[in-house]
Amino acid sequence: MDPYTKHLIVVFLIPVIPAFLFYKIIPSKTFVKGPFQGLQVDMSGAFAGYFILLILIFTFMSPPGGNWEIWTVTGKIELADGEPIIEKSLTVTVQPALHNVYSNGGFSVNVIRSPDQSGTMKFPRLIVEYPGYRLFSLDLNNASETQLTSKKEVQLTTPIVLKERPGG
Repeated sequence: MDPYTKHLIVVFLIPVIPAFLFYKIIPSKTFVKGPFQGLQVDMSGAFAGYFILLILIFTFMSPPGGNWEIWTVTGKIELADGEPIIEKSLTVTVQPALHNVYSNGGFSVNVIRSPDQSGTMKFPRLIVEYPGYRLFSLDLNNASETQLTSKKEVQLTTPIVLKERPGG
C-alpha cells in the first residue's frame, strides 16, 4: 500500500474513535451551525463533534508532495573535434533521470524545479557524459546560456561542446 493511501486511511479512520466517544459522552445538545466553505452547515450531536475534529485535522495537515514544477530542458551537444555523436553512448543526467538523446546531438530532459530552504524555486544541475570526453556540468539556475519559455521549458541557447579527455 502506498504512503498516500495509508495517510488517507489514518486521516479518515482514526477520527472514528473520538466520534464514537463523542456519541456516547456528549449530549445531543451539541450544535454546529453556520457557513463553511460556501455551504450552510447545520449539524448536531456526535456528528457535529466529528465534523469539528475533522476540520481541525485538515487545518493542520498539509498534503504530501510539496511545491514543485516539472520543466523540460532542451539543447544540443557537440564534440569539440567535430566527430558525430553516438546517441547510445551519450548520457544526460539529472536526479531523477528522465531524458531523451537524439542522433543529431539534440536532447530533452524533464527536470523537477523545487523550492530550496529559502523558498526560492531552483533547477537541478545538468550533467553530460560521453566516453573519451570530459564530464560537463551546467547549473541551470545560473546559466547565461539558457532561456526560460512560457511553456515551462529551459532552452539552451548555445550547444554544449564536450572537450576530449586528456589521454583519450
